[in-house]
Amino acid sequence: NFPFVEEISEKCFNYCLYLEKADFPSAVQIEDLAFNHCIRLNEIKFPKLEEIKFRGLYYTALTDVELPSLVTLGKDAFCNSTISSLYAPNLESIESTAFSSYNEMYSEYGQNQNLKHLYAPKLTTLSDEAMAYASGIEELDLPSLKTIGENAFYESGVNYLYAPELETAES
Repeated sequence: NFPFVEEISEKCFNYCLYLEKADFPSAVQIEDLAFNHCIRLNEIKFPKLEEIKFRGLYYTALTDVELPSLVTLGKDAFCNSTISSLYAPNLESIESTAFSSYNEMYSEYGQNQNLKHLYAPKLTTLSDEAMAYASGIEELDLPSLKTIGENAFYESGVNYLYAPELETAES
């Protein structure tokens, strides 16, 4: 428990292979690669977290994640992780390949079937390739979604999308 830390700096816990829990009650931001390859990290508490940057929780063992204050989910944020559900009632933006799989040997993205549920009623923007390769999720209920970027659902499992406020969808 680190009650006064407001930012988890870049590569702070990089390859911390035995880290299982992280509790940062005041953290508002996770920088690039902060928890990169924390392969045993399965529990986090970040009640004030507003932003996860590039690969902030890359290759972790997280499953059911609750981030009540999260606003922005960066590129590859949960890439190669085992996340099955994300509860983020204040999430507004998801950047590319946030839930995908990445093969470092071949430098290519691939399917990640783990994510099944996404609760993000305030989500307004899905950037280019935001849900690409998230093949486990089939239905999305996004009542505030206004913008869908190019290839946002590329090779994803989404077969139903509810987005009554949608204004822009790129091809």
